[in-house]
Amino acid sequence: MLNFREFSLGDKPLFEELCRKYPSPGCERCFAVAYVWRIFFDYRVADWNGRLVIFEKSNGWLMYPLGEATPPEDLFRLVCEVEACGFKVSSVYDIPPGYFDAYPNAKDFFELKLEEKYFDYLYNAADIFELKGPLLRKKRNHIKHFTSENPGWTCEDLCAGNTAEARAFMEAMECDSETAAISCAFDNFDVLGWGGVALKNSSGKIVAAALICKINDEVFDVSFEKSDKSCEGAAQMIVKLEAQYILSKGGRIMNREQDMGLENLRHAKRSLDPFMFERGMLYPAGARFSVRKIDPKDTDILGQVLSLYSLSGWFDGEDADIPRQVESIVKNSYCFFGAFDGVRLAGFFRALSDGVSDAYLLDLFVDPQFRGMGAGKKLCAHITNFLFSKGVSYITCISTPEGRGVYGPMAKVMDTFTPFKF
Repeated sequence: MLNFREFSLGDKPLFEELCRKYPSPGCERCFAVAYVWRIFFDYRVADWNGRLVIFEKSNGWLMYPLGEATPPEDLFRLVCEVEACGFKVSSVYDIPPGYFDAYPNAKDFFELKLEEKYFDYLYNAADIFELKGPLLRKKRNHIKHFTSENPGWTCEDLCAGNTAEARAFMEAMECDSETAAISCAFDNFDVLGWGGVALKNSSGKIVAAALICKINDEVFDVSFEKSDKSCEGAAQMIVKLEAQYILSKGGRIMNREQDMGLENLRHAKRSLDPFMFERGMLYPAGARFSVRKIDPKDTDILGQVLSLYSLSGWFDGEDADIPRQVESIVKNSYCFFGAFDGVRLAGFFRALSDGVSDAYLLDLFVDPQFRGMGAGKKLCAHITNFLFSKGVSYITCISTPEGRGVYGPMAKVMDTFTPFKF
């Protein structure tokens, strides 16, 4: 089972090592960004198969694992492992571009949605600094106004020794969701590797400032940016200075993060002539169902199990001994899992095992009203994850033609074996 922990500075070495090996321009692939937002999103992290898993408790988002590419069947198992820890996964976030092209079987486990509000806005830093192109040339008039009104303007690169004034300026800007994150960034300025720029007017007063961090050798993230709206041109000038800062550090691309569906923010980001980093959201099959082991002592649930067994046609409905038989089936199984839609049992699956090496899966049944919604796949992933966690690795079953769509994406056909019935 996954061992989740709170996200901390202790995760920095592994996080950054994985991001170096498997780079991405996404802003969440920067430890400094993830760390300052950890409380707001209530992050939990766990090690998993050489990767780092990050779960956002605040919205039920599972971040696509940091590390080597994760095939969809493994990703679906991971979703079920996370849920077995007591969390509810609503979606998998930050899916790499082209994931469904690379893994055609992804559609067996997930629905992909490309939602523009979650795309990162990327920019060529040199173009922004030089104000190339028709869109960026429009910014020149604002910058020209600023420089003419402030002939003695100055710019400072931020470092640990000169952040006090910039911090006071940025924290004073009203933005409840960002204030704590900005404070955290300044509190851990050096250890997180923050940098940035501050723009001052002719009087030496800060009128704009930005905090910038490195995602990888090419890409830098403008994580926080504030400007004095009463100082015309300051907002445009700070963007140009951010580009200059990135170029001075050897970077090439500026990431200005997402617009979150806010129209004014979208307009501002698009006015800088971006190219987009399209990241998908995966919605797992069976998301409406919760899966858990069934306790044979839970008489209410046993009643629902009995009803589904009766619906399956596997028992003679006239046999008065059926309730006792069903109770014995649940009790004597190595494990018996149920998929629930709220409090209603939608399906079940069980296993027989020696608890050491071998297991046999049987009696997968989903109420006809809930078929085609992913309950079977979710049951299959949960029960096999549980068996694997107990060291049971040789897991088999015999499938009807209808069951192949459930087992096929997660298992291999045993071509050289023949089942026998005695």
